[in-house]
Amino acid sequence: MARQVLQRDKRALMLTQTPGKLMMSLSLPAIVGMAVIGLYTFMDAVYAGQLIGMEAMGAVAVAYPFTFINSGGASMIGMGSASVLSRAIGAKDQRTIDQVMGNLVVMNLVLSLTVTIVGTVFARPLLALTGAQGQVLDLAESYLRIMLVGSLFVNFAQSSNMVMRGKGELARAMAIMGGGAVLNMVLAPLFILALRDQGLGIQGAGCATVITQMIQAGVMLWWFVKREKTARIVRVAVSPAILPEVLKVGASAMLMQVLVLVQQAIAYRAAAAWGGAEWQVLLGAALRIQAFAFIPLWGMSNGLQPAAGTNYGAGLYGRVRKLTIVFCLGSMALALLFCTRDAGAGSHAVAARLRPGRRRDGRRRFQGVLLHLPGCRPHGHGHHALASARTRRQGGDPHVRATRGSVRPTRADPAERRRARHPRRMGRIGPVRRRHDRGGGVHGGKRDPQPGKGRRLRS
Repeated sequence: MARQVLQRDKRALMLTQTPGKLMMSLSLPAIVGMAVIGLYTFMDAVYAGQLIGMEAMGAVAVAYPFTFINSGGASMIGMGSASVLSRAIGAKDQRTIDQVMGNLVVMNLVLSLTVTIVGTVFARPLLALTGAQGQVLDLAESYLRIMLVGSLFVNFAQSSNMVMRGKGELARAMAIMGGGAVLNMVLAPLFILALRDQGLGIQGAGCATVITQMIQAGVMLWWFVKREKTARIVRVAVSPAILPEVLKVGASAMLMQVLVLVQQAIAYRAAAAWGGAEWQVLLGAALRIQAFAFIPLWGMSNGLQPAAGTNYGAGLYGRVRKLTIVFCLGSMALALLFCTRDAGAGSHAVAARLRPGRRRDGRRRFQGVLLHLPGCRPHGHGHHALASARTRRQGGDPHVRATRGSVRPTRADPAERRRARHPRRMGRIGPVRRRHDRGGGVHGGKRDPQPGKGRRLRS
């Protein structure tokens, strides 16, 4: 009885509350929780760089995109199941509600075992696609294999948490994920310091993350078995009725994660080609700072999903349109706040992680990385730093800027700059003059009667 009363209260809230108040009540907890979760991966890289070394920070950076394999699978299962659940709640379909979590458990088992086996076998070839070499590649391989061993825990924790958000319990869902992030921040330095002297510092960081994910998965399993009132784990089995719908809705969420993996793998390979391992470290730091700009948008999307799904299941299609418009306007307002921010503060933060002798050069290179990221236009000379890094790596003079097919001084005289801009119009001394005032040339189709008397140009 209490279960039905609680379900009716949440359903009535989704169906009757004004769109603005519903956006605030659902999105604010999600944004705060996502901000804490965003510190999860950021602090892993900071601990690796501060407590182990630059190579460890680079290893965490190049291994991080491949964790999107698990994130993509968890998003497919979790977002698809949450969509089915929210629509079933709106339609008062208790039979479908009881099948959601059992289907989720089986899908997680199959997917996680596949990722663990394939990922641990092919971890090194996958990481080689990013251009990682030497010690960075060795450390990244060890870190990624440990992370893939915990695939079952992270996939179940994330997907079941998405189902909890689909019911509208965003505050509780984000509290569980945020608590796990804080626990990881505490355990990671302890494990790193305990294993660093044995040369296993980065393995300690991976173990701390897996232990945190195990605890999160245990909490989510306990909740859906003992405490959940609406969508409990009743029977663990694949449901042919809802499986196609889960895959249809969740495929787009998985595709987004996979495309991020491909994008970042290509970016890391390009960074390795231009500047080696150091550029990969700086790119990893830039991408983590950039990710914070998207946290409010992720929080808004998490808030919209249960509201839109419940109203759609109840047949209130006009209210779904109103909710979508209100949430989109709120997302645009939050996005504008981040578009006006300057990326210079980020470059100072990363430079502080480098040794004193490299801070100025590191900040300049970091700005060069940000210059190539969407939405980022930092002050400084990122392109000059990029060319200088490539020239230095090829054994040239770092004060000479490289261009396509030539090398020219950075501080060239005006004639040199004109010749570089207009190679066909420049002569040996200066610009080629027009035919009517060029000394010793053709004048009006006839030879100049006084050759050599034309006006000379300064070189």
